[in-house]
This record gives sequence, structure tokens and C-alpha cells, in this order.
Amino acid sequence: MEMSSTQRNIDRFFGWWYAIAAPRARSRHISSRERELVHRGKFTSLVLLIEIVESLLVLGESGSPRLLIPVFISIFILLVGVVLNRFGKVRTAGAVVVLTINLNMCLYLVEKATSGGFSPYDLAFFMVLIHPELIAISLFPASVGLLVALFNGVFTVVAILFLPKTAEALSLLSTNLYETLFSPLYVQSGVVLISLVWIVGASQQMRRANHAEEVSELSQALAFQHRTALQEKQGLEESIQQIIAAHEQIANGNFNVRLPVDRKNALQPVAYSLNNLLSYLQASWQERQQLRRTQQAIQQTLYDIQLANRQRRPLQFHRTGTSLDPLLSEIAKNTSYYRPARAETVSDSRD
Repeated sequence: MEMSSTQRNIDRFFGWWYAIAAPRARSRHISSRERELVHRGKFTSLVLLIEIVESLLVLGESGSPRLLIPVFISIFILLVGVVLNRFGKVRTAGAVVVLTINLNMCLYLVEKATSGGFSPYDLAFFMVLIHPELIAISLFPASVGLLVALFNGVFTVVAILFLPKTAEALSLLSTNLYETLFSPLYVQSGVVLISLVWIVGASQQMRRANHAEEVSELSQALAFQHRTALQEKQGLEESIQQIIAAHEQIANGNFNVRLPVDRKNALQPVAYSLNNLLSYLQASWQERQQLRRTQQAIQQTLYDIQLANRQRRPLQFHRTGTSLDPLLSEIAKNTSYYRPARAETVSDSRD
């Protein structure tokens, strides 16, 4: 579900507050349940911010000392809600918000009644109880919102009937009790029911959008896995062809061939081991060739000695180009019959 421009602007403006009070998504690809939790957490954090600001304004403007302690307690509870919401306890934080707001509204109405009694104008203040009801409907299932509305309705009736009132309010109740009680109850119930219908529809639409987004993300993940598997298969086939070509060159006597070692290749350990084996075979082949040249040099030297003895002539050594040459040089220094032959190297032969 693509985020609207309005939502992006809100997230950009309140990003600093989300970093403090909103739960954070653990990864980019999350389930619809976790996504809904993050959305509710952001909404709850904004409600907490608004209520904290309102409480601070009430604290600064309140002229009644009796409200100072409840306001301080409310601010403390709201800050606790911020901490709970930040750590993913969104429902608990939402309950803290609803209870704190509802209690503040009720205490405010009680304080107005006890400080001089309700006037006809003050009776309209019972409409403010819609505030916690709407928040409860937004954060919790419909049953919780209806329960809060039922509690506020009962509180409205009890407060209007039994709390102190001015003479004007008493006169209004005596002449028009039904309309006086019906007006706030009608507004509260009407707003709650309309909000419930809207919230239920919006929730269903959000679930469908989240489901569509999950399907899209799953399709993209499957396509990515398919491309990755295809690339791995192609790389594996190329590696197998390289190994086959290397074996063919080895069979033809070429021990200088090496396989490329790629860490992304699944056959990288095989290529590494084969390269080590080729290095060992190349060194072994070179040693065997050197040994063969040395054996040929020994045979040639033995033949030269035997030939010199039969012909009774001075001994002549041929340079062999092997490790035998230093030995022949020392023998020549201590042999009076030695006469070096012209420089000649024993021919090399392969297996």
C-alpha cells in the first residue's frame, strides 16, 4: 500500500516524535499485523503528544489549586504511556491515554460543578466526553469504544441529576429535563455510532490493502529467489565446464592450468582444492623431470669413465646442467687425467 503524500508529510514533520514515542519496525518487510501495530503506535504517539501539550496548557492557565495535582498526575501517566508505546505496548499505552483523558474530562466537569454549580451553559461541556470515545474507537475494538461511551453516558446522567447546579440550571431541568439529558446523550451516541461504522469500513479496507501489499511483496520475493537460483545455476554450470576443461588440459600434460576462485561460486572449495592438487602435481612433475635428467647425467658420466679406461686416454666429463655438475667439478680438480670436454648439455626428455 503506497503511502499518501499527506501521510508522508505528517511522518516527515513528526519524525522526531516518532523516534521518541512510536514503536519502530524491526525490518523493511514486516507482516500486516506488525505493520498495523506500527501505524497504531504512531497514532497513539500523536495522541499522547497532543494530550501532554494540552495538560501543560491547563497547568499554566489553571486558576484552581485543586486541579494542579490531577494535572501533574495526568502528565506523569501520559509520559509512562510514551515509554510503553515506544517499546511496542501499544494497547497498554492506548488504554493509558483513554483512561487518562476520560478521567481528566470527568474531573474537570466535577470541579466545575463543585466550584459553583452547573450553569445552563456548562451543560454543553458534557460534549467533550466524545474526545476519549473517539480515541477508544480508533485504538481498540468496537466493544471497547461502546463500553467507554456507555460509561460516559451514565456519568452524564448522574452528573446532571445529582451534582450541584445553579438556579438557572435547576429551572431548566425542572421545565425541560428530557431535552436537557437527551442533547448530550444524542450527540455522544450519534458520533460514536457513525465513527464505529467509519472505523470498521476503514479497517476492512486497510486489511485488504495490507493483504494486497503482502501478496505483492511475496511475488517480488519469489521473483528475486527465482533470479538468484537461475544465476546460481548458471554459475554452477560455468564452474563445471571450467573443471572439465581443466581436466582435459591436465590429461594432455599441462599442469600450469588453474581454476578461478570466486567466493560467490558454490564450487569455490572444489576449485581451491583442485588448484592445490595441480600445484602439487606440477611440483612433482618438475622434480621427476629433474631426477630423470640427473639419472641420464649419471649414466653419461659412467659411460665417459668406462670409455676413457678402455681407450687409455685422459678422462673427459660433459657438463650435464644438473646438480651433478658441482660433484664433477670437484672430481676434476683432483684428477690429473681430467680434461674438460666442450660445453654440452644432456638433452631433456618428457614422460
